[in-house]
Amino acid sequence: MSRISVYAQSSNYPDCQSGPLAQLPICDQSLPSRQRAADIISRMTTAEKITQMATTAAAIPRLGIPKYQWWSEALHGVAYAPGVTFDGDLPAATSFAAPINLGASFNVRLIYRVANAISTEARAFNNEGQAGLTFFTPNINIFRDPRWGRGQETPGEDPFLTSQYVYALINGLQRGEDDRYLKIGANCKHFAAYDLDQWNGTDRFHFNALVSDQDLVETYLPPFETCIRDVHVASIMCSFNAINGVPACANKFLMDTIARKSFHFDGFVISDCGGIDTIMYDHHFTSTVEDTVAAALLAGTDLDCGTFYQRYAQQALDNKTIAESDIDRALERTYNALIRLGWFDPPEQQFYRHLNKNDVNTVKTQQLALDSAQESIVLLKNLNNALPLNINELKNKKIALIGPTVNATILMQSNYYGRAPYLIDPVLGFKSITAGTSIDIEFAYGCAISGTDESGFTTAIELASVADVVIFFGGLDQSIEAEGCDRSSITLPRIQYDLLKRIEEVVQSPIHVVIMSGSGIDLTFVRDSSLYGSLIWMGYPGQAGGLAIANVIFGQYNPAG
Repeated sequence: MSRISVYAQSSNYPDCQSGPLAQLPICDQSLPSRQRAADIISRMTTAEKITQMATTAAAIPRLGIPKYQWWSEALHGVAYAPGVTFDGDLPAATSFAAPINLGASFNVRLIYRVANAISTEARAFNNEGQAGLTFFTPNINIFRDPRWGRGQETPGEDPFLTSQYVYALINGLQRGEDDRYLKIGANCKHFAAYDLDQWNGTDRFHFNALVSDQDLVETYLPPFETCIRDVHVASIMCSFNAINGVPACANKFLMDTIARKSFHFDGFVISDCGGIDTIMYDHHFTSTVEDTVAAALLAGTDLDCGTFYQRYAQQALDNKTIAESDIDRALERTYNALIRLGWFDPPEQQFYRHLNKNDVNTVKTQQLALDSAQESIVLLKNLNNALPLNINELKNKKIALIGPTVNATILMQSNYYGRAPYLIDPVLGFKSITAGTSIDIEFAYGCAISGTDESGFTTAIELASVADVVIFFGGLDQSIEAEGCDRSSITLPRIQYDLLKRIEEVVQSPIHVVIMSGSGIDLTFVRDSSLYGSLIWMGYPGQAGGLAIANVIFGQYNPAG
């Protein structure tokens, strides 16, 4: 059986050729997508409509509509999510450098190429039933405070750069070889003024961002304006926090006045996961479940990442806080996106429906993953041209790689990551560059990224004392900066600082420091001391990070960042 016929009969897609839908307007491609969406919704019962208002949308067998999981992830590669699986013919997806790295590259062409590769692999996963068509990416919040745990998901602190990132990324994700269809449905999140997760007793579910009109217009809205007005993203996500006292997912001013009327948004709005619940239970903006459904739905939150609508929409209808037409409007927006993605159309006429395992983890994407890592590496200090190292001058010499990120693997993938086809850690990268030479590469951890265990100090200090070159690999990890975890300090973890101070006492040449992190660290002591020859930030560089940093340090690649 051919691949096309397999797709045509797949239970993951509606059957517009022989199923119950075949003769209905939803399958008439000559009609506008909005008209097709309105017709299929008009054929649903009220109970059936309510089942479609959550990210896990139930099947409607009598209409031939299969279940659909709206929640897939692809922040910098197809990633773990309720709608994504890694197995069978597609056990892995290319893992590119984190968004904070892509921002550091200042290369919008690179960002576009990465996004285009991600959407190709996402479509291949969808065709195998291992992902959806709608992906909750990108995070375009402004990384204003370096202590924010999720800043690594964004391209940085600057509204202009973030807007340029958005323009390139959404084009790469949603547009491709067939302009009749969206390649995948992207989602710009989190709308708006979201940049706190858990800090000083306040969490993201209770946080009320007090934002002046000027700051809203100049700082927080520009990336969303680009996303909505300029590249026509399929959806946006309202955030957990409130803005000036009004929860984002109940904020009609933001979602209707700003997004729809001012920015001309034509897609759908989804809540952050559990975001509708926070309107009542955390922000106490409403006092009943019926009023909460109404506050969110009438403000413009069309789809619930959660179950609040499924549990309480009928009650809201019964007491007339909402009307069925309000539900219809929301579903017309979500179903319009599925129609634009070709969910209802025959597979044989769609280029994207033919992408498969051969389009995942290709030689080109492997090189692109390396490029994304190399171009984002930033040289912060280079005393007396200490770098690059000259391989020819290091014959019969010993290079010591010391520190807690020296053989980092999954850590290089940041957060919102998937299973990578391979992970090249720094030790492997250095050994591959020096293979066939007389250079001796040895490594020692010395310590964990954080904590108080100094039991590894002795081995690391002994290695540093006999090495001709010492390169320290340190930084942060997801226990220090993460979703739900903001930092209280911008200093290097104390255990790493103490190890470096001990290494200073025994080295034969200036120390090189390489930092793996998704946010800024105060390294003034490295900058100002002549005991340190160089300082490099490598971020969270993805599957080829170890090779990228080795290439840069040995002068095989100049990131010029």
